[in-house]
Amino acid sequence: MRTYVSSALGFFSKCRLIERLGQFRNRKVGRKAQRRPSLAHLQFEVLEQRLAPAILAEYPDSDVDSDNSNYVLNLCGSGQINSKIYISTDSSGYIRWSEDGTNWTDKSNDGYRRKAGDDRDLLVQLFYVDTVYVGNFVGLGKNISIQTSPVGATPLALLGLGAADAYIPIDVTVNGNILTNGGGLAIRNPITGGLNSITINDGVTISTRKIDATPTFTPSDATLIGRHASASVASTGNSGNITLGVANADPYNPILNYGFNHPRIAVGANSRLLADTGGAASSIKGGDISLQAKNYNLSIKSLWFNDLGLTKREAALTVGDSAAIRGANITMYCMAGDLPILEEIGNAMFGEDSVGASAASSIMTLMLDQLSDSLPFTSLPVALVARMAETNLSIGSSANISATDDIKITTSAVAEAEAAAKNWFKVPVLNTPVPKILQGLAFAFGWGQSTSNLIIGPSTISAGGEVEIESSGTAKAAPEASYEREDPEVDKTTGDKIYSNGADYRFVATAGVVKQDVLARVDQGATISGSTVSIKSSGENGASNKSLIQNDRKGNDGTVSINFSITNANVTTDVRGTVTATGAAAFTGQYTGTFSPKTAVNTATDEIALPSHGLSTGVQLAYSAGDGGLVPGLLEGTTYYVIKVDNDRIRLAATHSDAMAGQAID
Repeated sequence: MRTYVSSALGFFSKCRLIERLGQFRNRKVGRKAQRRPSLAHLQFEVLEQRLAPAILAEYPDSDVDSDNSNYVLNLCGSGQINSKIYISTDSSGYIRWSEDGTNWTDKSNDGYRRKAGDDRDLLVQLFYVDTVYVGNFVGLGKNISIQTSPVGATPLALLGLGAADAYIPIDVTVNGNILTNGGGLAIRNPITGGLNSITINDGVTISTRKIDATPTFTPSDATLIGRHASASVASTGNSGNITLGVANADPYNPILNYGFNHPRIAVGANSRLLADTGGAASSIKGGDISLQAKNYNLSIKSLWFNDLGLTKREAALTVGDSAAIRGANITMYCMAGDLPILEEIGNAMFGEDSVGASAASSIMTLMLDQLSDSLPFTSLPVALVARMAETNLSIGSSANISATDDIKITTSAVAEAEAAAKNWFKVPVLNTPVPKILQGLAFAFGWGQSTSNLIIGPSTISAGGEVEIESSGTAKAAPEASYEREDPEVDKTTGDKIYSNGADYRFVATAGVVKQDVLARVDQGATISGSTVSIKSSGENGASNKSLIQNDRKGNDGTVSINFSITNANVTTDVRGTVTATGAAAFTGQYTGTFSPKTAVNTATDEIALPSHGLSTGVQLAYSAGDGGLVPGLLEGTTYYVIKVDNDRIRLAATHSDAMAGQAID
């Protein structure tokens, strides 16, 4: 195994870069194959009176591990608070990096200089740094990914450490133009978080369009940017996808997180995200644009998570005034709150909303309930649980969001407070008696509060296909308190169970508070158009109190039981702008489409050409060959489900869940 040690001077006196060509496991360019270092192969040295890594290993579960086409840069900062890394390309297209934006380095540990995306995809992984600045960056047509360390899914996230560093999550600022020349661009967290925010500075352009056959390495040139920004300058090749994604680093922390992190994406005023084609021929395809900000908790029902908990999750996504976002399909998603992990596992195993998923979730819940009953301190006499979630998605004045296919803008805030309390006669493990007056106490309090705001200012949103705008929220409180009689003694002669008189007094009470605000608002002056347009708010809320009391030998004398709940919910859809649904291609009921298998079916991609079909993914169709021959893989009279490729092409799936997952019949 080869070990890299930091040098004595310059930026890399604090941290070295490890560069790998091809697979992590071995080096291809005239070097002897080497074993990949494991997580255990880390060396440390004291830098500025702080323990910081002098070497970074390639992680075994990296997403690029099996992809031979990737060029990988592992960049780490000093590990100090307010540490920075700047990433750019020079006037010849070589990648360079710096810790101050002035003194640049463009050589890896082995002396290599690389151009971004010249002959392979580029992956940049970030470690031990607070803020990363990316800008004045030119790619050569391959995909470019910038992401935080993929270690975020470790148990360290339980402590809120996310990707194993107390100073992350990382903030990324795009402070200059980025042109990929046809390649995709992804700035994201790879697994469970570590990337806290992405900010696109005012006036910055990110373009994945391919305008020129030979790239120009002057991304600040106003004339060049003007050509990329022009909707009338046709692209000469396909555009890459643009993916911006942020998420919290501690999804496994359901106990205490009151605003510890705030994942957010901000697209600045007059900035541009461009993945369109400028009206080029239909053979040239635009790229999809996805913006996702998530702050979530993978909640597990049962165990101690239902006794004590305080979480407040917030996420935000903003598009500034006069910003422009153009692509094939555009998705904007802002989510905060609880994700029931058992349900997610069931859906992954058997398909979303399937009988198998429900059964699997129920079985796993039952198993955890049994485990909870057998473990100490998994039920307390007093349970206090508060769950709060807030999402804010806003689109500023004069912004322009345009897609040749579909646009989906959604927010979701989910807060479910389940509190469970049970009386104690003895302290678990210690086995010491609880004071008599407290043996009958069981009190549970649950507070569930969700706020979901989706506000569209006087802007323009237009799609060739569907436009879906939805603000949704869930707020629930389910406190449960129970008095369980003391375990009986067994008569050694008769074998009869003899119950004690129990507690002198029993006070079993629950209190639940639910507060919900869900808003979808389209301001006056906004213009929204598409083949179909849906704008709505949806809310699910309620308080469910439960008290359980078992009789002792003397019955239930001296018992007081109180259940109290308050629910305050406001779900509002307010549309004051202009909404236009062309309807010509809108699917509203029965659909009949005909095609020639010889000319309309692409067996390589499993696509069927149906011009202006107006169908959406998940729509049910019955197939008939008519007077022609059967399409290979399809059966006469069989029901299939649509996977929409674009407005003129579809694929078919065997089931609705397959269609929603994009799994077409081969």
